[in-house]
Amino acid sequence: MKTTIHILGYGETQIISKDINFKTATSDLATAQAVIDDVKSKKPSDKDASNFHVINIFDENVNYQAKLTEGIKIKDDNGSFSFGTSELDLLKLNALISELTALKKQRKESREANNN
Repeated sequence: MKTTIHILGYGETQIISKDINFKTATSDLATAQAVIDDVKSKKPSDKDASNFHVINIFDENVNYQAKLTEGIKIKDDNGSFSFGTSELDLLKLNALISELTALKKQRKESREANNN
């Protein structure tokens, strides 16, 4: 299944696929930090992965976009990096996908119950 996940540095996580488009607070997800830590562990030694603007997880690759400090131009950025999705711990990634999917379903059911 083609799935895209955006983990946004300001505290939200979004999953997009053919069957789901859902965003929630990253703090609502018990599995998100393990994926963030896994991504950060793949950083090249010449990069700084302390803060991020967004982590994009696509089918084929992962893109870590560093949070730019004021006054630094994108061309001068030394914190962003990419690598193949196959390098991620797929158990952690699949746990995040499952949790996002279950949370969307739970919230939908809760809204429907409140509307009845």
